Amino acid sequence: MKYLIVEADPSVAALTLDQALTSALTAAALDPTVTKYGNIVRQDATSRRLGPKKVEVTVTFGRSPAPPNPSSSAGIASFQARSAQVRVYRLPYIVSSDAAAIDPTSGLPSGDFADFRKLSANGLPQSEINLSGYPFDVPEIGVSLPARLSQASFNDLMYDASLGTGNEYSGTTFGQVGKYNQSEFTWGGIKFAEKTLRFDTADAQWVSENGVFVYYINYQFTWRPRGFYQQTLIGGTATNGPGGSDARGYQVTTDVEFARDLVDFAGKFPLS
Repeated sequence: MKYLIVEADPSVAALTLDQALTSALTAAALDPTVTKYGNIVRQDATSRRLGPKKVEVTVTFGRSPAPPNPSSSAGIASFQARSAQVRVYRLPYIVSSDAAAIDPTSGLPSGDFADFRKLSANGLPQSEINLSGYPFDVPEIGVSLPARLSQASFNDLMYDASLGTGNEYSGTTFGQVGKYNQSEFTWGGIKFAEKTLRFDTADAQWVSENGVFVYYINYQFTWRPRGFYQQTLIGGTATNGPGGSDARGYQVTTDVEFARDLVDFAGKFPLS
């Protein structure tokens, strides 16, 4: 839309560009040609001087994105079940008996070593042996928690002065990306046990509703119900061999929980 702004007052020597832009934007806000289309918003405004008291202002518009469908879904979680691969060194069973062998805490295999060709007579690999592992599937769930935020709440996701000096960025919601819940986290009636939920990212879509900007957010997490574990090789000791035997000079495995960058998720993910 083009608006020709002219200063008609003979006592005014010149029309400034700021005055021209302000007048044009005021006219655009009331222009029925624009307002009749609903969620259409101003994207840019440029000016061109035609004389000391005459300025042509061009205002460009673009329709805002439609609200997500359904737009009333804020606060309702969605889930996507999948599997993730963890490198392990043991089998999920014991060869001699075919008995199942899965650690009840980590969910990782705790049976015989998979690379049996490199084992000594006591069933352990020597310390200098480069033992082979293999990928083991563990269950995980992608969790999406939607919200509908005001402009002020959206701004607080990235910067919040109330958190104090040094934390105004790192203490915000976006500052928690890659971190794990240090305590049980509840969303609605859903409970996530401590150290089982990692905040991965958040995507935002803005919408102009009756001239007011609102933001539809999806907070995205990875949930591993048994926690985040990896299997590593460590040096044997006098008591950590099979049945508490002497494992010095050999390698054994241990399941390590790597959810260590912990924060309190409570209050970090606003809905409005």
